[in-house]
Amino acid sequence: MPAVYDNWERLVAAVLKREQLRQLCRADSIATSISSLSFSSRFSFSSLDADVSASSRIQGQSEDFKLKDYCPMVCRDLREMFKIDEVDYTISACGDDALRQLSSPGKSGTVFFQSQDDRFMFKLLRNSEVKILLKLLPNYQLHVRTYENTLIIKFFGLHRITTPSSGKKIRFGVMRNIFCTELRIHRKFELKGSSLGRSAATIEIDENTMLKDLDLNYCFFLESSRREALLHQIEIDSRFLKLENIMDYSLSLGVHYRAPNTQSMSEDGLGILAEDGTSRPQTQLGVNMPARAEQIPGNDGTEMFHEVYDVVLYLGIIDILQEYNMSKKIERAYKSMQFDPLSISAVDPTFYSDRFLEFIQKVFPPNAALDQGDRSDVFK
Repeated sequence: MPAVYDNWERLVAAVLKREQLRQLCRADSIATSISSLSFSSRFSFSSLDADVSASSRIQGQSEDFKLKDYCPMVCRDLREMFKIDEVDYTISACGDDALRQLSSPGKSGTVFFQSQDDRFMFKLLRNSEVKILLKLLPNYQLHVRTYENTLIIKFFGLHRITTPSSGKKIRFGVMRNIFCTELRIHRKFELKGSSLGRSAATIEIDENTMLKDLDLNYCFFLESSRREALLHQIEIDSRFLKLENIMDYSLSLGVHYRAPNTQSMSEDGLGILAEDGTSRPQTQLGVNMPARAEQIPGNDGTEMFHEVYDVVLYLGIIDILQEYNMSKKIERAYKSMQFDPLSISAVDPTFYSDRFLEFIQKVFPPNAALDQGDRSDVFK
């Protein structure tokens, strides 16, 4: 982990706790109406402006910092819209417990942390991503207000911390953890609809592995009304991102396996992982969705999983901070000379949206498909 991030999670918690408590103390005096000026507002706070307390000390060392809180009133309005209690948010996201790093930075270098109660994700952002989010924020707020069941990731806060001693700037967003549940998430997928490089087969797979499009060899059958509502909302959300010139987003899908419908065991012991008799919590779009998973036979005839599962699904649309800019256009031109242009992720937002929706419809086929004997061509 880069040195710039050493102990940063404790600094973030200390800074946010101090500022959140300040916000709570003066909440009654803050106007709740949101104007166009709210989207360009910034709130700055420095530890030098107040007594340095134990909450701003990290492992015995005093830390001076400067906090920039982007669009504080808009983010507060979003938290209210998402029914996030300010006191709960403060305790959960900014408590004394250190945040947990989920995994080492991947190919993109993205670093994630998680609150101890699993409710909130902290994602370190590049400056370019912050600019895109600020640009997107007015229409994002309108979209999530209009569509209560939107599957687009829920943002709760956007901040920047600067340590004057080093000049390092740490930008991060606070968002909902899609996989916050008492149920065990046995498999996780990030689905884009592209195929180039979309496999995790070269690494050892466990419950923490983020699998990709080519690793998904089964489809999910939902109750008809739930499937219709899900695909309709995904289409609405994808259309919104297309209009905002956003591409490269993913459908994050978590799968909890309940009692298998067959007695055969998988090669990787997944049947042992599945929990028999698991109760189903309250269902809503994208959360606790019961489904039946059926395996798509591989070309070699092998079966890694049970043929049929009773599962519970958790899903949402993530990674919405990539515009189709000049860099992505150059990437597309370069990769198109080496690979099938239809297989790469770097495509224009219209094509990306159409391909994404087409793939998701195959992941969640209509129940009529259950009557067909051969489903080997579902993902072709």
